[in-house]
Amino acid sequence: MQLSAIARRAGHETSLAILRRGDLRRAVERLSPDVVAYSASSADIPAFAQQDRRLRDWLRSTGRRVFRVMGGPHPTYAPWVIDELQLDAVCQGDGDQAFPELLRRIAQGGDIGSIANIGVTRAGAVHKEIVHDLDALPFPDRELYDTGVPYFRSCGMRSVLTGRGCPYSCTYCFNHAYHDLPPAECGQCD
Repeated sequence: MQLSAIARRAGHETSLAILRRGDLRRAVERLSPDVVAYSASSADIPAFAQQDRRLRDWLRSTGRRVFRVMGGPHPTYAPWVIDELQLDAVCQGDGDQAFPELLRRIAQGGDIGSIANIGVTRAGAVHKEIVHDLDALPFPDRELYDTGVPYFRSCGMRSVLTGRGCPYSCTYCFNHAYHDLPPAECGQCD
């Protein structure tokens, strides 16, 4: 919802596809996007791999080009997913500044290899760029769920984000690895 709001603020259209409830290839065929952005945790990778394989096969058979990027916990800690799924890029860490910059450069045909948090090879992004002023971000795009997941409206549960990240370094969690990433030296960070 957050990245959708950021992309919309930059003038892009967004849509949501829930992999466990639909067919990604059909959604791409229907929507005809320029970019497919996955958000994945490690437990979701088998579902992503299956749906993405079908999408890649269809793209090859039609000659259509769609830029595929994956963000979320899995590519942050397992950047080799870029090779495993033959992705165009991964976003490691927060995408609040990286994602709109990626969309801008894709639209303009610019180099994406120098965007903080974006990796185009398995050894790509090793710096983290963090938004410190969360008030500068737009409110999450809740309309995305209203249209993409209509049954969500009848669900009695709602969640509200009041913070970001985790300050702890528990040994059983990936957060310690994230905290060890060096900060970006891009001049855009607060």
